[in-house]
Amino acid sequence: MSTQKPRKQVADIGSLNPLVPQADPRTQDSYVRPGAPDIERPSNANNPYQKLADALSVLNKDLLQPMTAQAAQQYTAKEYADAEKSFWENREKANEMIRSGEFPAGASPYWQRGLQRASLKQHGQLLAAQLHQDFLGEAGAEARASNDPRVVQSFADKVIQQYSQENLRAGDRSLYSALDLQEIFHPAIEQASKSLLSTHATYRVQENQQQYVDLAGATIETLLEQHLGELQATDDDEERSKAYREAGAKINDVFYNFDTGLVKNGFAPSKGNQLIVDTITAKAMKTGDRSFLDVLDHVPAGNGASVGKTQYAQAKRLQAEEHITQIQMQQERHRWSLEDRPHEVASKQRQEEDWKKQDERWLRERASWELQDAGRAEHEILRSLTRRVYEGLRRSDSKAGVSIINEAIRSAETMLPEKAEQLRDLVDQFTKHKVDFPEDDLAIAKLRAKISIDPLSVKPADITALLKNREAKRLTVMGLYDDLDRAVAHADHPYLRQTEFSEMLHQVQRGAMQSPEDEFSAQGQLRVANATASFRDRAQDWITTHPQGNISAFREHMRAQVAPVIELANREYGIQQDAERKQQADKGKMIVDKTKAAIAERDAKQAQAAEVERKKQEREAQLKQQREIFNQNFKPSGKKTSDGRDILVSPTGAIASEQTITIHGVPEINNGGVTNIPTIFGGKKYSDEEAIEIMRRNKGVDPDTGKKPRRWWSISDAEIAAREKSNRLGQEYGQQSKK
Repeated sequence: MSTQKPRKQVADIGSLNPLVPQADPRTQDSYVRPGAPDIERPSNANNPYQKLADALSVLNKDLLQPMTAQAAQQYTAKEYADAEKSFWENREKANEMIRSGEFPAGASPYWQRGLQRASLKQHGQLLAAQLHQDFLGEAGAEARASNDPRVVQSFADKVIQQYSQENLRAGDRSLYSALDLQEIFHPAIEQASKSLLSTHATYRVQENQQQYVDLAGATIETLLEQHLGELQATDDDEERSKAYREAGAKINDVFYNFDTGLVKNGFAPSKGNQLIVDTITAKAMKTGDRSFLDVLDHVPAGNGASVGKTQYAQAKRLQAEEHITQIQMQQERHRWSLEDRPHEVASKQRQEEDWKKQDERWLRERASWELQDAGRAEHEILRSLTRRVYEGLRRSDSKAGVSIINEAIRSAETMLPEKAEQLRDLVDQFTKHKVDFPEDDLAIAKLRAKISIDPLSVKPADITALLKNREAKRLTVMGLYDDLDRAVAHADHPYLRQTEFSEMLHQVQRGAMQSPEDEFSAQGQLRVANATASFRDRAQDWITTHPQGNISAFREHMRAQVAPVIELANREYGIQQDAERKQQADKGKMIVDKTKAAIAERDAKQAQAAEVERKKQEREAQLKQQREIFNQNFKPSGKKTSDGRDILVSPTGAIASEQTITIHGVPEINNGGVTNIPTIFGGKKYSDEEAIEIMRRNKGVDPDTGKKPRRWWSISDAEIAAREKSNRLGQEYGQQSKK
């Protein structure tokens, strides 16, 4: 292990009084290890020079430092070298024991020593910073204003002494060893003091220079006032030129006088000319008097030419003239604005009237806001009471449900008397209305969509109106109110009340509608309700997952959810459309099959009817032929029947009624023989089929004679029964028979 070089002795810091602190038992390690060599310097307790130094320090502290140095000279260089070598060797051994884990680092005296010295180093840096800060602050005003370095050193001593007493000592005891103070803290103090003296010297130089410059500027302003302040507008050019020349000569003397001139005493000529230009232009801009600028042409520079000819002076002069022009224009506009003009007076009156109207409108709006706040509070109370009524209706079969309803209505009578009737109406709708009516799917779907988009705008009365108008049943109304209650609870979050979130909801609403007809269809409104509810659920999930999330992140997340929600709604719509098309196809096939069966049945009936019609036509043709034969063979006999009908006589002498038909082959009538059947009775005419039916029911008996006719005998009253087909006509048959 290499041997460290001995420390270099630190020079005395001069006027600073060194601190001789005593060790603090609370901050030092008192543990003594067996066999540990004594690496400290020999004690000076019995040194006669040290005792003398301590005694003299009571009388004069300045004697302590040289006496201490003289006592230290008793040690030889060899003793210093041996102690130094032992110190470094023992520290390395202690470090090896710490690294091997034999004892903790905080138990090492070298660790404590390093901590003490590092702390002193930091205190030195803090004290240097405080010295600089106090010097530039209020406490250092006296030191800054003095040109004597001893005043600055005295100021530094006070700051150092106060800092040391507060941070390096605990009463009369020092917190650090004298060696550490001498090697670490005192050099830092000495360097800080030197830096402070250098700062003070620089500050005083700059301050003296600025004072000289300020004095020259003030002198220039005084000369301008003296020579140009008395000029009048009526003075001729000669008098004005004389005043300018005198002012210019005096200003030049301020800078170029051999005794008191600023330039002659070390100020740069170029900076002097700039100071002249800056002072004169500033005076002109401050007063608004352009005549001050003309002095620049009469102030000679160091080379004999006027200051006003320099490029710097011309630029500053132009800048000053522009500034003065702007100020004059502003003043002119201000004077013009203060003048009373008729049109402006009228305009002010109108403006005051407008302000009055605005105040009145604001008062109305304020009253409206108060009403809105009251309305929101009333709406919240009503919603809470309505929720309790619905809870009671769900439990209406028990006494508890009735009690809940009555309590809610009593609360409404106390807090919202005008709304109590609305709750009673809700109970009446649930208990009195019948449920045997079809629901209006469109009205229900529209309300669901409104709840999903803007639940705060839906009132409990809107839901009750569905039941009152017989558009929704009880269970549906209860479900709608549950949906409204959940949506309102979620919609109360500030993020969900943002205008941009409402716009995104409307965007989802428009995207979920596939056609304009969806607005007027239950399926379209239900699809809108599902899509907007899904979008709102995603927003609520994000708020729950990110309780500390900001509004910007929420907006960005929800913008990204608009397209997926619309796509999901469209996909569900496509699936629904496919199912409806399949259902329509199946329904169409069933209709086609039924139509084919109906057509086949119709064709069969038509064929059967055609066959019946054909047979009917054949029979009518046969009867027509028989009538023709009958009419050709029978002649009127001049007699009438009891009902007034003509009696015909055949060539063979047989008697028959007028207009009868002859039938053949009917076993029930005349034993299947040829029978003549009358077709007219009392002015009424019957068809052949009715006549045949009459003969079958009456079994061929003639009501006039009460006998079965043979061959051409007439059955006169049978057609009455065929026409009426009733018991009444049957009775008429009996009456006619008696006649």
